[in-house]
Amino acid sequence: MLGPTYTTQSAPLPQFPPNLAKAHFATSSRLLACLVTEGLIDAYTILHDSATDLQSDGSVTSCVVIDPAKATNPSRSWSWDGAVAVIRVSHFPIMQKPQEYPGMKIAFLDPADMIPPIYEVEEANGQKNMPEPKFSIGPARLCVADTLNLWRRVSSIIKVEPEIAQQIEMELLSSVQHQEYAYSHRKPIPSLSSPSFEWEQSVVEGHPVHPMHKSRHAVHPIPTLQPTTPLDNINLRCIALPRNHLLMRGPFEELLSPLTNYVLSSCRPLIPPHYVILPIHPVQLPNITLHFSKAIILPSTVFIPARALTSVRTVVLKDQSLLPAHSLKLALGVRITSALRTISPYSTFFGPGLSRDVIPKLTIDREVLWPEMEIASCVVDCEDPDVAKHCSCVVREALESENEDSMSSQRGERIIVCAALIEKCSNYDETSVVEKVWDLDTREKRSHSWKGMSSLLPLPPTIIPYVILIFRAFLPPCLHNGFAFEAHPQNVLARFDRVTGQLRGFVVRDFAGVRLHQETLEQSCGVKADALPGSATVAEEIAEVGPDTLIFRLITSFNCD
Repeated sequence: MLGPTYTTQSAPLPQFPPNLAKAHFATSSRLLACLVTEGLIDAYTILHDSATDLQSDGSVTSCVVIDPAKATNPSRSWSWDGAVAVIRVSHFPIMQKPQEYPGMKIAFLDPADMIPPIYEVEEANGQKNMPEPKFSIGPARLCVADTLNLWRRVSSIIKVEPEIAQQIEMELLSSVQHQEYAYSHRKPIPSLSSPSFEWEQSVVEGHPVHPMHKSRHAVHPIPTLQPTTPLDNINLRCIALPRNHLLMRGPFEELLSPLTNYVLSSCRPLIPPHYVILPIHPVQLPNITLHFSKAIILPSTVFIPARALTSVRTVVLKDQSLLPAHSLKLALGVRITSALRTISPYSTFFGPGLSRDVIPKLTIDREVLWPEMEIASCVVDCEDPDVAKHCSCVVREALESENEDSMSSQRGERIIVCAALIEKCSNYDETSVVEKVWDLDTREKRSHSWKGMSSLLPLPPTIIPYVILIFRAFLPPCLHNGFAFEAHPQNVLARFDRVTGQLRGFVVRDFAGVRLHQETLEQSCGVKADALPGSATVAEEIAEVGPDTLIFRLITSFNCD
């Protein structure tokens, strides 16, 4: 069978500036890995050596991504007409089923295994009756992949509705743009002595596998967020709403009283006595104006300087006397990793009750795991939850607080968001931050660190008991109580001894994504979680809880093979 017309060419040089090319790769690799792993498109392995024109510097494996409709029997013969992209990987992928070479279908692709660049396969004009490739790179024209071109081609293949395809394309574009900016404006690598907020703001690539890992896609009426839009250091705005228009849980007004008094000192005449002052993310103001006619928007001269944590929408105040040892999770009408980062009434209702009634009774080793309690919340009382979610706020403990009275300071611990530890040291250095900062510069050091065998090798500052501690932290509530924390790298913070650098334990935060089974929880703890009907946190079957224990895999950043 003869395929379409192609010509053999060496891969051209990237058509983008270096940081933009790297940004396209970061997003494209996650996109293709997601599509293949979810079974939306097919990918097959092909083998080649360093003599091929893919410029390998050793024996590697390549994968060809193919339109499933045109991959009828790829182990025998197939056509480049169905090929979408060629990817090189440093580790042999997980296969769907045992098959003999040549050509095996891939079940799982990890973006971290991909070697840049990704190549698109293009048909060359004017050539006819070229032979089909036999699982080598063969007669094909390759060019460095453009993320949007890849998505347009794939969305056509898998027949995505045009409106949805366009929305995804805009989010992918946002991801590429913000990723390029992050590469071009890297902050210095923090050290063990750096404050926690510097670690929170050091994340460069974000989510390790999500295609929209760096997206900041504003949704109407919020204007487009340019990469230069300040999001790390912001000035919170304030509004006031009638108390009888709000649903508050926990001591919300009491906790915010220092902040309220500070605001009132500037504009008391503007605020009626039965109104409550709420802090608002400055980017969210257009939604306040659109949806809440009763809101009094205080002048821009009244603001509260704050630092954003890794999630962007959660902040700590620079003047901690206004909200001691707590952070604020604020509604933000922006799609980050494909989700609109508002706060639903389900979440504002759920967190404070869970923190008060359930978390203290879970089977948790309190020396190893510190949950950050959600103490209070507030949301507009509105029949439409899709409107209410635009004006909401959660007050959460900030155990990573740097003040001298904090638990971490008293115990001599540094708390570091785990997402920062798995970042790379530079745009062109595959060494992870955790390897660099803890001086894990040999395979022996890295191996002994993650195995947790501290007695085998006297390592100075290293992450010694990682595996043991991560299981002690997150498995017991899942196994004994039917309760799973959403333990991904942004929600999990590691606690290190400030002097030795040894891992002491973890902090877990943000209860909006937990999963629990009410019957098991009641049997083991004597209490049910107080959740609104229809809450996504409640699992109907106990089997639904386990898969949501997304234990953070710091091991993969140790390069231990």
